Amino acid sequence: MTPTRGTRSTVGGVSDSPTTDTASPTAAEPTGPAPAPVAKPRNPARVAIVLGLVVLALFCLIAVAATTKTDDVTGRVSGKSETASRPGLGPEAGSTRPLEVESVTPRPSDVVGPQPEIIADLAAGFTGELVIDGIDIPVDQTTRIPGLGTISFRPTKGKDVSRFDAGVHTVRVVYWPDASTRERDARTFDWSFRVAA
Repeated sequence: MTPTRGTRSTVGGVSDSPTTDTASPTAAEPTGPAPAPVAKPRNPARVAIVLGLVVLALFCLIAVAATTKTDDVTGRVSGKSETASRPGLGPEAGSTRPLEVESVTPRPSDVVGPQPEIIADLAAGFTGELVIDGIDIPVDQTTRIPGLGTISFRPTKGKDVSRFDAGVHTVRVVYWPDASTRERDARTFDWSFRVAA
């Protein structure tokens, strides 16, 4: 038997001539230029160290930002409780408020009318007083809810502050534990709000 081009003749399962078939390439054979080799880092340990340092630097920046005192219209903290502050929690997101001051009204940076009610809600076990634009508000001009630590003041005729002019106003709550005194353990938290023209 004479082999034809592209076929083989076999006798007893052994081929007597190599194939000259020019069939299409199989999936295992490359059909184009070889892909560029992927560059591996020369020193994987160095890459891991650099990435670790970048992550550590980001963590430090976040930690510093979270513990930095705010000193603008959004709120200021002073006193012993600075290290126990919680940034951005509660209704006044963006301010740094001590744990003992649960909430304030108006919220920092709020725009309000000329006679807003000023409220400082302190944690249970604390009492305090309000200072508005540098004026100590007498206790008999405030409303207090015993046991809840709420101190409020509404400016009206006949009070030390009867109304607010247009602009920015600052409130300071001076607070201390019920079992102590203002002179011995007072801490403060300041915040500001704006009265519309």
